[in-house]
Amino acid sequence: MDKVQDIQFFDAEGHKSVVQAWEAVFEHAQLGLKAAVCYATAPGIAVLSKAARKIAYGDGFFVASVEYPTNIDALAGLHEMAKGHVYIHLGFDSPRTNDEVQQDGYALMHSKVLLAEGFNSMKLWVGSHNLTARALAGANLEAGMLVTGDCDTKLMHDARKHLLVCRDSAERFDPARIKVYKHIQRRRMRSPIEVQPSTILVIHAEADEPVRQHQLPNVVHLCLKPHQLDNYFAMDREVRLFLHPPGSLKPGKQVDLSNATGWMGRQTSITRTELHPRNQGVEGSFDAARFQVFIEDRSTPPKALPTDVKLDGMTTQVVMRFSRVLRPGAETYSIRTGTSSIRMKTIEEKPSPEPIDPRLADSFSHGSIKDGVLRFERITDIEPKVHVQAYAASLQPLNVLGAGDVAFSYSIVEPMHPIDPYFFITKNVVRVWG
Repeated sequence: MDKVQDIQFFDAEGHKSVVQAWEAVFEHAQLGLKAAVCYATAPGIAVLSKAARKIAYGDGFFVASVEYPTNIDALAGLHEMAKGHVYIHLGFDSPRTNDEVQQDGYALMHSKVLLAEGFNSMKLWVGSHNLTARALAGANLEAGMLVTGDCDTKLMHDARKHLLVCRDSAERFDPARIKVYKHIQRRRMRSPIEVQPSTILVIHAEADEPVRQHQLPNVVHLCLKPHQLDNYFAMDREVRLFLHPPGSLKPGKQVDLSNATGWMGRQTSITRTELHPRNQGVEGSFDAARFQVFIEDRSTPPKALPTDVKLDGMTTQVVMRFSRVLRPGAETYSIRTGTSSIRMKTIEEKPSPEPIDPRLADSFSHGSIKDGVLRFERITDIEPKVHVQAYAASLQPLNVLGAGDVAFSYSIVEPMHPIDPYFFITKNVVRVWG
């Protein structure tokens, strides 16, 4: 008959440290400690490191999730103290829900379980506490149960079985794969490398120093003679404007982004003048504009000029409003489709035999349900590959992006007109966050 010797609840007072309670669990583990805790930060791992010998004893182990805020480097330190007994769970690419934006709805190892095997009894901790300073120190409101019981009780057998499932669906921590772990962690957050299909007008223009020093927010008047560029304009379309020193934009010469000023904004108005060959209108006056960007023809790079410079022969006028500074190199632009994003490698596991409740089915993304049950694809690796198709003259290269651990490849697109590298529409945008 199962025999439970003691049950304690942590904690009735709410905000209270559980470090001493956990250390008592560690002390009890004369025959080894098995544990699975989702999030493990450096302070929490420092507490757990006192139990490193217990984790490394016999068939003991510790499993943490790759999910942020787990500290991969701190986990590597625990691995050095308990080699072969530390595991990292890479989560699941499927099933995935539609509505959990912060973590993109991925399924993960979310357990918080400690099982300490003593000579005559076991201590089982089950609770909400992660291995973080806020949880262990009592800053968070957390709850946990500590059960002391005989080793051969069903309760302890079930806890051990659950922990083995956590371990067996994880991988043994490998220092050689730390970059992979960090890639997956960042991808499961808001990735520092993100590829999005985006239609954005990108303009590189030459400007004197006073124009480049204008402060945001800024209204800019774009003036064009060539009507063949009409399809570049649409209300509310995003715009990127890079201003360069005079004489720096020359066909066949690489743009020096280190000297550029970058802004993010949108098109807010489009006007055709009476000179437009197809859609004659009336030339407008835009007094709120701080300066104007002029496109003379399809051979000359755009120029940013003061508003008092008289421009003749305009067929199209566009008002653009810029409200954010863009660090040159924070984005690069692919002008054709086919840009690859970072992809997960997965292995499909046996689906859960339990049919999903119909009330929850719509919460899961396409492909997450198979034959009425959740479909599990466990992550095994990541392919951080991005392909960019761009003009050579205005390509923002890998060393500028600061993403040396991502495999970038480039295809150079030959411009049809000399202006193309300095005035174009994107198909995909590659962003670097952080």
